[in-house]
Amino acid sequence: MIYTFVALSCNFDALIYTFVALSCNFNALICTFVASSCNFDALIYTFVASTCNKVALIYTFVVLQQLPENPVET
Repeated sequence: MIYTFVALSCNFDALIYTFVALSCNFNALICTFVASSCNFDALIYTFVASTCNKVALIYTFVVLQQLPENPVET
């Protein structure tokens, strides 16, 4: 299933992102996820829920707005 989220905040070092749900059947509409994989070009992310009120803990999301690029390149 595909859910649509807008990124509220992100911690690139920890790969932890906070999203607010725009379209989903969540009971709680704000959840924090730990990124397990990312496709930044396609803006499709797979997350494992760290705090969320759902039974299944793995979701794939399409992000409406691109996350800010990490200004530090190493």
